[in-house]
Amino acid sequence: MTLVPMNLRNKRIHRIFLNLVFIFSCLLGWTSSAWSMPFIIESHVIQPNGTLHPVDSKRIFAPLLNQLHQLGALTNTATTIEKTISVPANKLSPQQLEQATLFAEKSYAHWLQGEFHKAIKQSDMALNLYRQAPAIVSASTNHRTLVHKALVTKALANKRLNQHTIKHAVITEIIRSYPERGIERSLYGPEAYRMYVKAKQLLNNHPVGNLHISVADPASVIFLNERYINVGSAQLNNLLSGDYRVYIKRGNEEGRLHHIHVAANETTKLLIDSWDFETTLKSHPFAGFSFKTQHLKKQFQNKFALKLAHAINTENIIVLEIQTNRKLQRSLVGTLFSIHNKPIRSAAIPVESITDKKQIQMLAEFLLNRSEAISSMPLEHSTIAYNQHKDTGSVAPWLMTSLGIAAMTFGSWLIYLDGYCTDEHRSMQCQTVYDTKSLGIGAAIVGGIISTTGIYLWSNNTDDVALIPEVSKSSITLTALGKF
Repeated sequence: MTLVPMNLRNKRIHRIFLNLVFIFSCLLGWTSSAWSMPFIIESHVIQPNGTLHPVDSKRIFAPLLNQLHQLGALTNTATTIEKTISVPANKLSPQQLEQATLFAEKSYAHWLQGEFHKAIKQSDMALNLYRQAPAIVSASTNHRTLVHKALVTKALANKRLNQHTIKHAVITEIIRSYPERGIERSLYGPEAYRMYVKAKQLLNNHPVGNLHISVADPASVIFLNERYINVGSAQLNNLLSGDYRVYIKRGNEEGRLHHIHVAANETTKLLIDSWDFETTLKSHPFAGFSFKTQHLKKQFQNKFALKLAHAINTENIIVLEIQTNRKLQRSLVGTLFSIHNKPIRSAAIPVESITDKKQIQMLAEFLLNRSEAISSMPLEHSTIAYNQHKDTGSVAPWLMTSLGIAAMTFGSWLIYLDGYCTDEHRSMQCQTVYDTKSLGIGAAIVGGIISTTGIYLWSNNTDDVALIPEVSKSSITLTALGKF
């Protein structure tokens, strides 16, 4: 056994402890400065004339949206909503509906005449229009038949052009969407019928999956690929794996169109736990919400903003709205939400001030959590009104920080204990010594992670506080700057 001199052991312990403090300080600095740029949405009330937003909202929001975009905020919210949640179920005008019908009929006529490229072009135009309006197709046997005709024509035309990959994809879509209906020999000929039968036989060995659809409102009607399925909920087993369209409506209220991928040998679930969210969410002509009444907007806006943030997997989201006071004076209001802390801060400027570039810049920086903007926000003689939201009810950050510090303290003690004699009488010749370095380092690291997480949550919970660690060779200083 080798005895380690106390001065060398103390230097080693001191060095290890400082290294741990440095690691913890780096983690602390990283989490304190962590900030993900927010998505931006709008919130409106349906107007008396039926429009989803005030007629001048685009003009009012434009200067602030441009400034937020220049500062790095994410303005592609509509695209993100349509990729991750759902797309709007649009209505076709009478002219568009007439065009869709004409395109489907023309595609069939071009196929009969051997004009296969023209047949494909016409069928694609018909399908593009019909795919936008699931309510029309699902409610009309005639239009559903026209969609079928466009699909069959496209498959046959691609077969003649030796585009077998496209042909197979289209036939698979026909089998998914029209399981009760094949390809009529009398209308399309024996070649088309044989092509369909062969494809269906091949797909018998194709892997299948299950789809479970559940809607919070039991009166909701469920359609799969524009085909009626059930009311309230549906359990669909042994579906061909692949992409499906789920459309839901309740009475005259139209929901949104959900694109669902059914994986092989798995059960895919679609849960719509709020019909109000389903009908209020918009991605065109703007991204955000359009409430039926001002009362519903006041009741659900914050809740829906947080629900949307979770759905599109973002930590922060900015809600822009136009508010009118009792004197009928309108203000542009912006509120920053965090999924950790709900509303963080909000600010407003009169609509008349949107042409003031300085005011718009300060409002944008304030909403983006810029500390320099916060410190310069005018308190008097200004058109900007702002509010800091505090949430002091959570004890989790304090508890995590305390536990982390305790674990670090315990780890430091174990590191210091390493190398000491286990003999409590400290005899001159040690038989055994404590071997606690590894355990101490582990405890200190775990404690650092826990306390860092707690401090991060606490700093998010208390606005405008920055924790700045400074480490030297022999000491550490933690400075807290901001409002308390």
